[in-house]
Amino acid sequence: MWGFGRENREAETAEAVALPLDRLIGLRAEAARIDSRSLRAITQLSGETRTRRRGQGLEFDDLRLYAPGDDLRRIDWKATARTGAPHTRMYREERQRGATVVVDLRASMFTGSRRLRAVTAGEAGAALLWGLAAARDRTAAAVFTDLDLEISPARNGEQGALAGVHLLAEGFALGLRRRAEKPPARPLAEVFGRMLNRAGRGFGVFVLVTGMDDPGEGFEAALGEAGERGRLAAVLIEDPVEREGLESGLYRFKTPEGEERVARLDSRARALLREKLAARGEALRTALRRAGTPFVAPETPQEVYAALVAQGAL
Repeated sequence: MWGFGRENREAETAEAVALPLDRLIGLRAEAARIDSRSLRAITQLSGETRTRRRGQGLEFDDLRLYAPGDDLRRIDWKATARTGAPHTRMYREERQRGATVVVDLRASMFTGSRRLRAVTAGEAGAALLWGLAAARDRTAAAVFTDLDLEISPARNGEQGALAGVHLLAEGFALGLRRRAEKPPARPLAEVFGRMLNRAGRGFGVFVLVTGMDDPGEGFEAALGEAGERGRLAAVLIEDPVEREGLESGLYRFKTPEGEERVARLDSRARALLREKLAARGEALRTALRRAGTPFVAPETPQEVYAALVAQGAL
């Protein structure tokens, strides 16, 4: 019995600090359980999204009176005969959706009270990739550390998701190595700039999976620019401490330099810490709202895709 308990604890510890490829691939089964009929009711079309602009697409939208300059091939002769006035058929433009799942694996993400936030971010990114694949969308993944930015090739359906989760597993291992090298922190605003400069039409919707550490100067401006150049959504990765706070007591921790220390948290210090964490979280959410960026803060990776679809971000 004691041995079994020890093995369980070791397995839980491994899950909290590692992100193996087989776990990311295993999240595919969770995506398959999503009720595609209910999602289709939200997204309107499986694998496609409707734009608000009327154009020369395939889906009939409405009729209106003919106006000079309308394409004569779009005249609806039945409506014209019925009303005695020429009517033009209008169509809603359709396009295949594309999305790039961008996962933050900077050194600051390799921290956490119960598990590394980088692990949670990788699992959320993988679950999102599989959800998009189930909807037959064109997907890619991008990971960034404080020194590197890597992007997987954009592909349709499961091919894109599989390439993406491979990159997530490799990016996690790279992030661990980069953390040990103690590189200077790179603010999110700078990463946004690099992503936008490289972005083309194939990048589609950007979904940024991040703890929002060190947003940097010009962060809100970068959000606004991202919104102008293409749709953007955010998945906020929060440690349980950020939501629940800490109980009073003694805590052992490591400094960024690797030194072990012990700190006492009394009731007053606990209240101050909770207040600071709440203020930081609200400031980040306010910045996202001002930029018009939809965001979710899920408690499990499986919630990410459905939550973003419900908000109309995907």
